[in-house]
Amino acid sequence: MKQPTPRVFVVDDDPLARTARSLEFSGLSVQIFASACDFLEQIRVDVTGCVVLGLAHPDMHGLGIQEALLKRGSVMPIIFLAGTPM
Repeated sequence: MKQPTPRVFVVDDDPLARTARSLEFSGLSVQIFASACDFLEQIRVDVTGCVVLGLAHPDMHGLGIQEALLKRGSVMPIIFLAGTPM
């Protein structure tokens, strides 16, 4: 049986972070979400991959997203991004 292709889920409300497509150049499958709610509505917990997650979102804090994933039984690793104001 063929193994599913791991996917990188990028969840960030910052348009600049969402346009960073360098992961795709490495041959990774990337799916981008502009909001925490969109991500949580569409994500399946049985998918293989990891999450690159902005810490501050208008609709939910990054730690709240992590908690929601854990409650669903997700074991995907999460890389948190913390931006600084310019």
